[in-house]
Amino acid sequence: MNSVDLWGFRSEAIKKNFESIYGRLNKSFIAYSGIPESYIYNKNLNTVKNEGKICYVGALIKRKYPEKVLEAAISFLKKGNLSITYIGDGALSKKINRIAKRNHIDEKQLHLLGHISRKDVQEELSTSEYFIMISRHETFGMVYLEAMANGCITIASKNEGFDGIIKDGVNGFLCDAGNSADLSNLLKKIISMPNNEKEKIRMNAISTAKEMTERKMAEKYLSDVIDNIKL
Repeated sequence: MNSVDLWGFRSEAIKKNFESIYGRLNKSFIAYSGIPESYIYNKNLNTVKNEGKICYVGALIKRKYPEKVLEAAISFLKKGNLSITYIGDGALSKKINRIAKRNHIDEKQLHLLGHISRKDVQEELSTSEYFIMISRHETFGMVYLEAMANGCITIASKNEGFDGIIKDGVNGFLCDAGNSADLSNLLKKIISMPNNEKEKIRMNAISTAKEMTERKMAEKYLSDVIDNIKL
């Protein structure tokens, strides 16, 4: 470790965890990923959002807690305030269906699309009001950035890969990983917010995504290396 000139971390959360074990490093930087510019600049931002539509994109596996999104939204689904679209495959799809059936959530409010193309993912995000994934051990989570570029109100996990990019209450929200009660309370808060406040958060999310394109992140990566190492 002492022979390393410069450390790069995929997120602030990973850096914090690493330094809590091995001590503070002299030189380090954050090596974020970026999204294609076409996801922002060739996008029709006038696409109508389906009010109350939640989108989840990711594997339906334990550490991502997809079922917790449904559990948190049950009371709102029963009132007709929300709907959920799951994109991705995994063992927990059966559990999600069981929870929905037990709580009498009909097919109009719950959609499991399985694996779809990246283009189709963007189309689903473009019509979604919310994007929620409160997973644990998330290194970065490119799909959060894609959701923000689509103007979704994005909810990620505290102290995970996207904490630091999302500023809670500014360009999105943060929730305890896998905590359906915390998420339910957060949804209640967001739903009750005035539309102009929610619109401001959406616009802030888009502004964040514009600064995190593939080109800009590559340029930053190169700059951080050059600034910290004598070539």
